Amino acid sequence: MSILKSLSIFYYISMALVLVGVVMQLAQVPNATYIFTTGALYIFGIRTYNVIVGKPDRKRILTILLVSSVFMLAAAYAMFTYRNYWIVLLLITAMLDSYSSWKVK
Repeated sequence: MSILKSLSIFYYISMALVLVGVVMQLAQVPNATYIFTTGALYIFGIRTYNVIVGKPDRKRILTILLVSSVFMLAAAYAMFTYRNYWIVLLLITAMLDSYSSWKVK
């Protein structure tokens, strides 16, 4: 299996972990923060790798995605410290991801 295929699989699993973590956090299920953080860390790692090895003409979009994952990690920190503004940070993440998906050629 190639590295790109395995990174894609890990990326989809990470997105599922983030989604499950958000739903569990909204339902106030214990340990939801750990599930969300695990997914967010994997996403951050994959997006960092993409910025490093990405094509020069895509660096701008990949950097926006990396900043988006930093906001996701900030949301995870807010979840750990029981702050309610994690929702705002996650909304910023979603907006940046949406913006970069429109800019992809």
